[in-house]
Amino acid sequence: GAYKKIATIKTTSYTDTGATTAGAQYSYRVYAYRTVNKVTYKSAASEAYTGCRLGQAKISSAANGATGITVKWGAVASATGYYVYRSTGSGSYTQIAAVTGRSYVDTEAVTNGTRYRYKVAAVFEDGETTYKGAASGIYTIYCVERPSVTVTNGSSAVSVKWNVIGSATGYYVYRSVNGGKYQKLATVTTTSYTDKKATTAGATYRYKIYAYRTISGTTYQSGGSDAGTVYRLTRPAIAAVGSDESGTMRVSWKKNAYATGYEVQYSQTSDFAEAQTVEIDSADTLETTVEELTGDTTYYVRIRNCYSTEEVTSYSAWSVAKSIVVAEEE
Repeated sequence: GAYKKIATIKTTSYTDTGATTAGAQYSYRVYAYRTVNKVTYKSAASEAYTGCRLGQAKISSAANGATGITVKWGAVASATGYYVYRSTGSGSYTQIAAVTGRSYVDTEAVTNGTRYRYKVAAVFEDGETTYKGAASGIYTIYCVERPSVTVTNGSSAVSVKWNVIGSATGYYVYRSVNGGKYQKLATVTTTSYTDKKATTAGATYRYKIYAYRTISGTTYQSGGSDAGTVYRLTRPAIAAVGSDESGTMRVSWKKNAYATGYEVQYSQTSDFAEAQTVEIDSADTLETTVEELTGDTTYYVRIRNCYSTEEVTSYSAWSVAKSIVVAEEE
């Protein structure tokens, strides 16, 4: 449309508060003027400057994840894309991405304990010119590394352990039962947790650990660990152990309804140093004979239940050990 005069000013800048239509292109020209003896002399018009009205982007969240920090923001009307800016520590902002969606995964923001700050600006491109809106406010997040978790069956509970995450204030423990939704179990400051309520034999328990760091009242959380999975198996008991022939030992046990097999372990020391293990691949095999042992020698033996699928291999806690003096040749 035709140019209309919108202001007479004495400064070298002007804010057009009337340019509010999202997606509209506004063109501006400026004239200098001089008044002498009540006569005004006007310069030629400046070259036209055209801008597209874009709203200010607003970051809705930034979260630590498995591969970096995920930044999300709301849509800006008429925007064809967005520029993402990052500051590391106390450094200056640099553009790290130009995207068309409303989220970005910063795979370089992975240094545990480091502060990252983000800004996002909406962009409109008409094929010839790129117009950029005002940058969003600053969104600050500290990188908190994901823990690695291990899960094992205990005699009466499930034991969950993970590695120390430097600078972490504490850890959140989450559990899923038989593929259900993860529920928060506990907030702890140690690197282990004993789940005394995980007692259902044959149930599949999965655990995720989140590290968190609290700074000046704000809590920053890591992405969840990969799930630590255990199939709940109760602790077995040895039914009998005997030695009827020289250099042999016979061990038997009761069948476990949820096991796919068993392991038998024996050693000449009660701490099972340098122990030997016999794997039983059938849940219906309830006895094994170990041969070529040293006669007139004390052996310690214990067993545990096993459950194995393509997804998970789990073991019960070891049984209470029993000892026997192996027979020697007469």
